[in-house]
Amino acid sequence: MHVENGLLSLVPGGEKFTGIKIYMIATYGDEHLLVGTRENGFFIYDGLNRLPFTTEADDYIKKNKPCHGIRLSSGEFALATTKGGLVIIDGQGRLKKIFSKAAGLPDNIVRWVFQ
Repeated sequence: MHVENGLLSLVPGGEKFTGIKIYMIATYGDEHLLVGTRENGFFIYDGLNRLPFTTEADDYIKKNKPCHGIRLSSGEFALATTKGGLVIIDGQGRLKKIFSKAAGLPDNIVRWVFQ
């Protein structure tokens, strides 16, 4: 959705996300968005279409309840989960790092990410 004349309007191709729980939207390159969903993984949205974006962390993220994500200044993405800590992936979907209780966090609950 976007705001148009003070009202929410569906973006082109937005109907493809109807009924899907989105937990993050971040810039992906100059003209695309990376959309993270709770049950359906990631998509690249080009302003009209959504294309699946598979990552090496898909199963881990889904299992550990994703709740927030951002694009870092490095171009990587930081993904918060409520059961598995913080996951870092790069722009090609490769898993870079998992910060969890096993890696030194006080617990595995990460609700928000800020840089």
